Amino acid sequence: SPAYIQFIFGMDYKKTDLSVLLSPYTAIITVVADTADVDPKSFKIPEGKRSNTVNGFSVTVNWKKKFSSLITYQTKAEVFYEYFEKKGQKRLDWENILEIQINRFLSTRSIFELRYFDNESEKFQFKENICISFKYKF
Repeated sequence: SPAYIQFIFGMDYKKTDLSVLLSPYTAIITVVADTADVDPKSFKIPEGKRSNTVNGFSVTVNWKKKFSSLITYQTKAEVFYEYFEKKGQKRLDWENILEIQINRFLSTRSIFELRYFDNESEKFQFKENICISFKYKF
């Protein structure tokens, strides 16, 4: 909890390695189903309700670069601003993935994510993951 559902109306510009989705209207629904363990007020959901809808503007940028046959980097940045309220919600979600193919069986993936959702916290949040994968084709 919570679950975020997005409805986006906009234009998507695509090039070979770049995609920019510009949305003058975005609706984000925040849903908290388990109110016993999670306080909906901590996600700016009105008292007595389990969901809240905000409307605003969003931009999503995706970029992928293949440096060699073994190394790939991709990044995705999402920015949202609620423009109908005086103190509208602001959101930033930026994900960076570096994938390295070690050999034909092993690969590694490093993920770094920076996140700021002011309806959850006034602080930036960080998440890092390192994955090592074994692949075999039959």
